[in-house]
Amino acid sequence: EAVPYEGESLWPPHAQRDGWAFVEYASGTCASAGRWLALHHESGAKVASARLFMPALPAGGRVAPRVALGPGARGELTLEADGALIHRWKLGDPDLAAGPFRCLDLPAAALPAGNHGLELVLAGDPWSSRTAAAPLIALDRLDVTGAKTIDH
Repeated sequence: EAVPYEGESLWPPHAQRDGWAFVEYASGTCASAGRWLALHHESGAKVASARLFMPALPAGGRVAPRVALGPGARGELTLEADGALIHRWKLGDPDLAAGPFRCLDLPAAALPAGNHGLELVLAGDPWSSRTAAAPLIALDRLDVTGAKTIDH
């Protein structure tokens, strides 16, 4: 059985670069709890990123992110354990016929043994200066399976 962690529960980020992440209400959308953690760019010329602490999870489980992307959105979501890259999900342009944005369930990644600090890094690529604003890129939730959570 999957244990969901809402993206907004990972706010505030402990590091941000060339942008910021903020909780946004998204009622009436595909957002699982009517909110998500959206990444905003300072300018269109640089990659914006937010580094998020994950809850303490024992090894042996799997984590499957769910993201929301708008037309033209490009970037990546990475999972790190103790500073080492564990998994990278490339985020690309969703089907434009789906509307202004679309929620995507990404494949699950295994949680490594002996990790002390899990982090997610959400990054959005630069976008064309011909558009007024960056396309939406947001973390909706994480589904954790195969591991029991630890209460602290």
